[in-house]
Amino acid sequence: MVKGFPISHSLINFEIVVEEIDKLHLHEEIIPDVLIELENQIKRDGYLKHPVIVDVNTYVVIDGMHRVVAVKRIGCRFIPICLVDYKNPNIAVYNWYRTIIGSSDFEKVVEIIKNLKLIVKRCSTDYAYKLLEKRKAIAALISNVDTRLVLGQSMNIKEIYDVIRKIEIELKVNGFSINFETANDAYNKLINNEALLLLVPPNLSKNDVINAALTGIVFAPKTTRHVIPARALFINIPIEWLSGKMDIEEVNNALIKHLSTKRLVLLPKGQILDRRYEEEIYIFE
Repeated sequence: MVKGFPISHSLINFEIVVEEIDKLHLHEEIIPDVLIELENQIKRDGYLKHPVIVDVNTYVVIDGMHRVVAVKRIGCRFIPICLVDYKNPNIAVYNWYRTIIGSSDFEKVVEIIKNLKLIVKRCSTDYAYKLLEKRKAIAALISNVDTRLVLGQSMNIKEIYDVIRKIEIELKVNGFSINFETANDAYNKLINNEALLLLVPPNLSKNDVINAALTGIVFAPKTTRHVIPARALFINIPIEWLSGKMDIEEVNNALIKHLSTKRLVLLPKGQILDRRYEEEIYIFE
């Protein structure tokens, strides 16, 4: 393995290296509009801001699917990655809650979902979460006054998220907006009447992520939400370094020299930079 730039945190160790793009395994589909916007931004900047987070044992991409595809489409052979041990218990995988925004008609949402040949049943919120944990339900619909379970035939986790994607598409066609939130943010929006209801899918496990990626199975977009104790940002690696004109050892030597000239600063959780970060972040100044 090539030598990179190591960073040690109290809860996680990681190493920033440049690696061949084709060695990486993706586990989620790409959202075309997001990809085009990111690709154009990288071209304008002339550098890649953040490394992709990758499991050191399997080379499965944990975070940064769009960056991988965007850099490859630009014509690069290499990409900077941040290697972490995905088995580290301090790395967690969660789901994205969907906030549904639109008319105040809960029953219209139910009707749209039933038209997909799914069953929608009223139940307690606790019962809904128990079935989601056991993967015996596709999703839960939660409002301020009511909870419903979305049920279908027996499905694996990949098929469940494919159905959730279909629900999202049908809701959008019928005038609803879908946003992706953390559990806390989603419930706050529901309580403050900023969302009609929540669509809560089941969680994945780390094994689900690894097994899917290594067998070429790709989940629907926004299936996983990974939280890592700390991550490194703003390495700002020139795109020309990633083109393949230099060999990988030369690029990594340039990377180490580049990062060694900068000051590494650790910032607390909750920073709002290019987005809000739930974890501590290292930035290179």
